[in-house]
Amino acid sequence: MSSTIAWSWSRLDMFEQCPKGFWGNNVSKTFPKPNFEAPHFKKGKAVHKVLEDYLRDGTPIPFPVPEINGPEKFFVKLDFLMPLLDKMRSAKTVLPELQVTFDIKMHEVSWFDKKAWCRVVFDALIIVGDFALVIDWKTGKVRQHSDQLKLFAGAVLSKYRKVNKVLTAYVWCEHEHTIPTWAEYTRADQESIWRDFGDRQELIQMCNESGNWPAKPNYLCKWCEAREDQCEHKK
Repeated sequence: MSSTIAWSWSRLDMFEQCPKGFWGNNVSKTFPKPNFEAPHFKKGKAVHKVLEDYLRDGTPIPFPVPEINGPEKFFVKLDFLMPLLDKMRSAKTVLPELQVTFDIKMHEVSWFDKKAWCRVVFDALIIVGDFALVIDWKTGKVRQHSDQLKLFAGAVLSKYRKVNKVLTAYVWCEHEHTIPTWAEYTRADQESIWRDFGDRQELIQMCNESGNWPAKPNYLCKWCEAREDQCEHKK
């Protein structure tokens, strides 16, 4: 029997876009790797790092975030986030870039444990009493992914038994006038959250058992890392 494939929001999202793409990137690992030196990757990493450092120990945030050397540059002004960041830093429990991993029985395990079933990374987690706030910093275009917020809430409720209410949000770091996307969950939602994700990730395990990873052509094909000889839908 094939071993269980650990999943995360990004992995589940990739699988639901195209099982074959998921297979090539995460199972066989035969598809070319993404170019992590591309400007948008560097920009996202730089923004997340300065926000992490400020929340963790108050390291001043440069305005704007430093540019990339070379012909492709970026400037991201984060000064409009300071009121939110300072309010977050005032909380007793501030956990930037926290990684959490569960096994299939929802017991917490280490990130690379062979029993790992679900992995979650919180950009910023704040806990005050029985209330938790999860912020996911977003760079680039505004794209809604509310199910990711739901997974954040499920992970918080499973890890912190004293928490009864979770407020989750996407904060658009390059769109000062775009209202954050908020979602609220309570302890009563915990079971339904994991039931939904459990059903969805089960399709990954079924493909793994059968060895059948069908291609699903869609508008993202032109950005897929697969070569033309690896997928008939590669544009």
